[in-house]
Amino acid sequence: MTLPYLLLDIDGVLIPFPAADGTTPPTHLRHTVRPTGRSPDKPVDVWLDPAAVVWIDDDFTSLDHAWAAERTARGNPTLLVQPDPYTGLRTDHLTEVRDWAAGVWRPD
Repeated sequence: MTLPYLLLDIDGVLIPFPAADGTTPPTHLRHTVRPTGRSPDKPVDVWLDPAAVVWIDDDFTSLDHAWAAERTARGNPTLLVQPDPYTGLRTDHLTEVRDWAAGVWRPD
């Protein structure tokens, strides 16, 4: 099995959204982000098939979770990690990804 793919959203994950008072975590610089929506999942499905994938995004819906469950059931392990968009990616998220990847990837 090849190494799992990593799909990484930027806004709300690497660049947290400001809090109601306009502040962001002290470890992050503030940027203006204008979300425009996600590409349809079908091209992603075609590109990833057959491969394990971890997708980190702050904006998953029940449709995304259903998509991940269906992929996993078909033998393509899929992990969705959903950071809080106001705090962004944290150490515990990376630990979850590392542990998941170690469980699904076996060198050929």
